[in-house]
Amino acid sequence: MGTDRLCSVIGAYYNSGCNHPVMCIDSGTALTFDIINSSGEYIGGNISPGLSMRARALHEFTSRLPLVDLSEPETPIGTTTETAIRNGIIRGVINEINGYIHYYNLKFPKLQVYFTGGGSINFANRLKKRIFADENLVLKGINIVLSHVMSLQSIK
Repeated sequence: MGTDRLCSVIGAYYNSGCNHPVMCIDSGTALTFDIINSSGEYIGGNISPGLSMRARALHEFTSRLPLVDLSEPETPIGTTTETAIRNGIIRGVINEINGYIHYYNLKFPKLQVYFTGGGSINFANRLKKRIFADENLVLKGINIVLSHVMSLQSIK
């Protein structure tokens, strides 16, 4: 597991007050989903391609699809190749995120969802469940880990 994923989910868990199950979603180069239960145990996580990686894959692994910018779709369904790609990527990611939230909310009814990464603010308003968006969860998690390590050093 990458240290960035671990630090972001630790940051989310501490933000929640350390008494709720937490899902941390990080939207960057990759889209990551990590879960900690209410006891603070890391359950696991998943990784899928991020927005720009999806756009590049469609362009690079097909012979004729263009590389599109990922601005907000103007319509709910594409009417050109470019708007179809844009809608497919952005709405596909939103549906993927909502699917994970729904699935894990059934397993952990008091689940709190935290969203971080470069695209976190843009997606936060488009999800079905109330979530907490914080672009700095990795940094907050690093600070928590360092504080913990420093407190252990002072015990010695």
